[in-house]
Amino acid sequence: MSASTVKSTVKSTVSSPINDSNIFIELNKLSDNLICTMPNEIKNILKTRMYNYQYLYTLEKFKNILTSKAIETILNSPENRVSNIDNSIEQYLIYKINKEYRQRIKDTCTTIAEIPTAEQKSPKWFKQREGLISASDAGYFLKTCGAGKALDTLKIKVGLKFYASSNAKPLVHGNTYEDVARGIYESRHGVVVSEYGLLSSRVNCIGASPDGIVTDVKLTTFDAISRYGRLIEIKNPYSREIDEHIKPDYMIQILQQQFTTQIPICDFVEATIVDVHCNTLGMANKPYRTLDEMLADCLDLSKPAHIKRIKNTNIPQSNLNKFGNEKGVVVSFNKVITEGDVRNKYVMYPLDAKYEKAIIENWINDLVNKLGEEKWCKTGVRYWRLDVYSEKTVVYDEVLYESSYVPHLQKVWSVIEKCREIKANKGKLSEYIDNLPSQRESPFYNDSLAKKKTISKRKSIISDSDSAESASELASESPSESPSESPKNCNSNVLYDI
Repeated sequence: MSASTVKSTVKSTVSSPINDSNIFIELNKLSDNLICTMPNEIKNILKTRMYNYQYLYTLEKFKNILTSKAIETILNSPENRVSNIDNSIEQYLIYKINKEYRQRIKDTCTTIAEIPTAEQKSPKWFKQREGLISASDAGYFLKTCGAGKALDTLKIKVGLKFYASSNAKPLVHGNTYEDVARGIYESRHGVVVSEYGLLSSRVNCIGASPDGIVTDVKLTTFDAISRYGRLIEIKNPYSREIDEHIKPDYMIQILQQQFTTQIPICDFVEATIVDVHCNTLGMANKPYRTLDEMLADCLDLSKPAHIKRIKNTNIPQSNLNKFGNEKGVVVSFNKVITEGDVRNKYVMYPLDAKYEKAIIENWINDLVNKLGEEKWCKTGVRYWRLDVYSEKTVVYDEVLYESSYVPHLQKVWSVIEKCREIKANKGKLSEYIDNLPSQRESPFYNDSLAKKKTISKRKSIISDSDSAESASELASESPSESPSESPKNCNSNVLYDI
């Protein structure tokens, strides 16, 4: 990115959103200089040219860099101009976001919202998935989980295998608490997240189903405003411990969502949520078994040090557990549409509502009656608590995804289409797929598997040769056959040539 290209996108403004116009002018100069000179700390953030890099103003990393530079530059200024520099920087960045980025990302969100999509996990949604490579498939096809998993995913895609049962505990746990994790994100930041179905990208065979996009903000803080238009990807691990890393297959999933939606920023949210259905062996803090136990787990505010534990300042403190995290109730329902189409629904008791036993019990009864009129049947009530919560902000890596991943996925799609053609013509589909890892031009090529296959073939030929030799020896004992007519020499030559 040239300095002139970027400079045109960060023109100085006439009116100042900050009371002291001199501070605004200095911040604008600092910001322009940072983007135009492109020190490594800025280069490491700017990984995509989307929106002429104006998403930069929404990033916490850029705010921290600008703050550091501003303190260095303005330290010699009068004290009253430095005392509230953090607030001045946030107001400056909010101004830049609203002026140069918000409307453009809003137009993108509006366009996405107007695309007709099927309800997630519905038969129509699964049918749509057959017509492209979804974000969750992409990680497997790019072999982040091994060559074997890539082949398994191919077999699922062409109907030789099926997706794991939706009743598997990790899947049930993830689905049950997706809305809870989304609600925690919304509540902590003061934003509204909208859900979407399966979207296709400008490359026909590539698509994604975002867990959500921030489409509205309720607060006027930088934290809230900077998140407008961000993608949200949610994972609720059932047994895996959350750490500072993003698993490779999850990262590909995020990048594909960014490519599909043309949204440069994604907040990757992970939440360890505990209930009685989790594997809590060895846990010091056992899950809630009853509503009473959930309500009894409260933050002790009589201890001043515990105030620092509060993770969510936008809900009543009495709604937090003793570690300052969220807790609550989820009611699950299902609905039989047809024999092969059973839908699930999970409804969370509002995080900001009053946490009193009678009120919650009445809410559950009213909810069951209301949804019962729509043929939804209650399947359970879960009392949960949040143990670990993590957010990682990911900037779209344009070069990595579009130069490396898209070409590979297009080759994979060609194989999928070939498989479907073979299947339609009742050809040997399993044999075709089994041979893919040994073909160098195949996107499923695997050097290790190819070598194993070669060794296996050699052993097979040797075995055939030994059998033929035994037959030849028996034949040589018969006076009616001459040694020259024995298949021994033919097979020996084949073995020798190999």
